[in-house]
Amino acid sequence: MNQRVNEQTERNLVVIARRYWPYCDDASLRLMHWLDQLQSEGIRSTVLTSRWHPSWPDEFELRGVRIHRLQPAANTNWNESHFQRNVLQWLHANLDRVGWIYVDRIDTLASVLLSKSNRLDRPILARAGLSDSNVGLAPSVRSPLPMQIDIAHRAKTVIVPSASVHRLMIQHGVASQSMVRIDDFIPIPTVRTPDIRKSTLHALAKINSDFLLPDSTPLVLHLGHCQMATLQSTLQAMCDLLDSGAMFRTWIINPGLPYDQLYEFIRDRGWHRELLLFDSFDDVESLLQVADLIWVSNPEEAIQFTLPATISSGIPCLIREHPDLEPLFGPGIHACVYDSPTSLALQLHRWYAQPRALARSVESLQAELHSRHPTKQWMKQWKMVLESSQGTHGYEN
Repeated sequence: MNQRVNEQTERNLVVIARRYWPYCDDASLRLMHWLDQLQSEGIRSTVLTSRWHPSWPDEFELRGVRIHRLQPAANTNWNESHFQRNVLQWLHANLDRVGWIYVDRIDTLASVLLSKSNRLDRPILARAGLSDSNVGLAPSVRSPLPMQIDIAHRAKTVIVPSASVHRLMIQHGVASQSMVRIDDFIPIPTVRTPDIRKSTLHALAKINSDFLLPDSTPLVLHLGHCQMATLQSTLQAMCDLLDSGAMFRTWIINPGLPYDQLYEFIRDRGWHRELLLFDSFDDVESLLQVADLIWVSNPEEAIQFTLPATISSGIPCLIREHPDLEPLFGPGIHACVYDSPTSLALQLHRWYAQPRALARSVESLQAELHSRHPTKQWMKQWKMVLESSQGTHGYEN
């Protein structure tokens, strides 16, 4: 089977993702590491994405993956329609080099490709990340659940990344034979030592003086988009802990929310020098090297990359409750879970008083995570999907 898949290396896996590298979000990070793994197995890939700025090059290569940025930036309904036409034109013009077509979202673009599948005559694989973030995308792309289910009914191969999505699809009558459950890739552990932490903090402070961290000050990190109400209610718990005399810093990276509202809230509590807001930062590994605690208020998005990377690296974390946590990480994850601002406040106080207790819980989770989700098994699943879909249309006639 592996030989037959590798014989297709001249015909690339074409990945269509509007936000590949314009944002440092979990979906982009997940794709980058997924493509790295495919590349290591000899499966070549090409990415079609949007060109979000006129100064960006139309084509380039990163770690063996060829990137084609198609105009325009797909952030309005008109731009999205134009982007879809350019995707189809590119596919038709380069069809002899296309082995499979992978769409990272079940939305209008997946629907258009499925409707053209007889002409494309290439297998189409669509990932059903039903709760993936819509930040920065055109309104027409934010497909309601009934539309996503309808598209899934039409697709011949649907990749479902979690148990909850799998159950939902079955409840809505999507054929079980068309679905393949493959959890998102578990990142390799980030190397964390005192010397690396010191040198990384020094480098970050050179980039932005706000990254300067006083000696022996614990650092809490929040990564990625979240909702205003959720973030404000949990920031309240952070401020209450600081009010009690605790000393720590919190970096909130790319929350995808209006900064003026967040800053006003933090300033009114008097902790605007301890709770700092930052725009998108694309070196997530550096952030993981320096964090003492990762705070996850948006598990539906963070579960794609940030949260697995955190636990894979053995970093203490507190996570808002979500049904997909236990199926992915095991029952031990509940030691890190909070279900309300009050629960978070209690967990934060416990962590600050006894940081090693939470660290030991995550170390146990780290070992279980890698035993439950070995990379070899994950790669075997993907190879089986690619092999079984060769020579088939993406659309079920």
